[in-house]
Parts: sequence; structure tokens; C-alpha cells
Amino acid sequence: ALLQVVGRKEATSVFEPISHEKAAARADQLAIFASGLAAFKAGRIAEAKAFFARIAESDPPAAAYLKYCDSLPDALPDDWAGVWQPSGK
Repeated sequence: ALLQVVGRKEATSVFEPISHEKAAARADQLAIFASGLAAFKAGRIAEAKAFFARIAESDPPAAAYLKYCDSLPDALPDDWAGVWQPSGK
């Protein structure tokens, strides 16, 4: 995921550390999250929300993305880059 950290000009990549065993056990959930993230980056927010909503109860990053998507305007800016831009620290 790309996050625009407050006070920085460049987006920062953010990762969730996970063991190989846990990744294998959560493969379906991780695939859904990846689909949601791809839709988010492409500006297909309604589609992203649908993916994130499927796993939000058991996946905190998906729940956070779902909440962020709800805060976005109906019309994204022309320069949408698929970067999460929090309003504060």
C-alpha cells in the first residue's frame, strides 16, 4: 500500500509483516485484500469497498481502507494516484 505521510512529498510503501505459515492460512483473505487494493489504486472506489467489506471484520487493514474509502468524495480528483493521504498524524 502507498501512504502519503503528513509532511512528506513522496508516498511511502507500507507492508504488513506476516509469516509464511500465516500467509498460507490467510491466502483467500489476502487475495481479496489485494483485489481491493488494486481497485483502490485504479480509482474504482465502489469496487474496492466491496472487496474490503468482505473481510473487514477479521482484517484490520481492510477495515481501515473501507473507512478511508467512505471518506473519499464521489468524484476523485483528476490526478488520483491511488495513494492514501491521511489528514493528520
